[in-house]
Amino acid sequence: MREQLIRYINIFLILLQMKKLIFINLTPNTIGDTLFLTPIFKIIKKTYPKIEIHITVSPSNYNLLENNPHIDKIIKIPQLERISKKISKIKKIREYLIMYFKLLKTLKKGKYDIAIVGQPNFFLSQSLPWMAQIRKRIGYTYPGSIFSNMLTNKIKFTDPLKIHKRHYLEGNIDLIKPLNPKITEDDKKVYKKITQKELDVAKKILKSRNINSNFICVQAGAKWIEKEWPKKKFKELCKILSKKQNIILLGSKKEYKLNQYIKNNNKNIYNLSGLKLNKTSAILKLSKLLIGNDSGLTHLATAVGTDTVTIYGISDYFHSKPLGNNNNKIAVFAGNHAPSKLYREDTKKSIEMMDAISLEKVLSAINKLNL
Repeated sequence: MREQLIRYINIFLILLQMKKLIFINLTPNTIGDTLFLTPIFKIIKKTYPKIEIHITVSPSNYNLLENNPHIDKIIKIPQLERISKKISKIKKIREYLIMYFKLLKTLKKGKYDIAIVGQPNFFLSQSLPWMAQIRKRIGYTYPGSIFSNMLTNKIKFTDPLKIHKRHYLEGNIDLIKPLNPKITEDDKKVYKKITQKELDVAKKILKSRNINSNFICVQAGAKWIEKEWPKKKFKELCKILSKKQNIILLGSKKEYKLNQYIKNNNKNIYNLSGLKLNKTSAILKLSKLLIGNDSGLTHLATAVGTDTVTIYGISDYFHSKPLGNNNNKIAVFAGNHAPSKLYREDTKKSIEMMDAISLEKVLSAINKLNL
């Protein structure tokens, strides 16, 4: 009873001084990491319904947060797009500096009451809210965080990659604990709203290619080669599945050739690589299932409520498992369970683990869904 009373008093005190919040997110072009932020905005809004929430984001990931009812404004940071590309160190430093001073100007103009600095990937980011004279400043402290003394609330950063069974999302939730939120397990689900307009556009794309409603999606690519199930097995899998339904191959423009190899002139397999995220999201929403590697689209599929079968090799499943609002999230491992050690530093071992996952094992997982 006493703890509950203290919590309510703290919430009341925060309400008196907090009307406008900025979440400084400087993660470039990472789908999963961006979606793992969505639960915390829902939690904040649940605790403080009238607070105005703004967030910074890479233009490529704008569609992931667009129409989110828990976010009031999305601020695009174009420099994040350029930093993520292969450019020289001098050009990268230049982009970082441009981003810093432009963002500082935005923060000052925004007149925010509170700033939350996200996952550490730019050492100057923690100085931004102090320089902008934002009253309440929350962020991580970690070895080398020389500007963490500029924060009013320091959260010890616990690298989820180094702790088995700690999910990436838990680190994000650590950041909002100074706001005294009440958190339930149901709150810890990623979310992506699809509008009727986006669904209509997706239906037109499907109709133009004579794809009927009986289809499933496949993503054969991944950010790292160590996470990719062999393309020969994906090719054989799609050939088998295409006898009963249409297959849509998704991915970035870079994965077009990979998907063409898998398609192999099969009339029931369609290569839609390179679609923008809002169109990809809507197609996933209409799909019966997404089959793929541990990648951003797996998280996007669960965020829109679509079933998934995800193939894991080196990844710690407990660190990156899908957290969307759907019932069927099936994981397929090289062994009988998730590995407790990451092998990303050992490319040969990683590839061997993915290759050890048989076609029959993946088909068995799909058959459990009774599509």
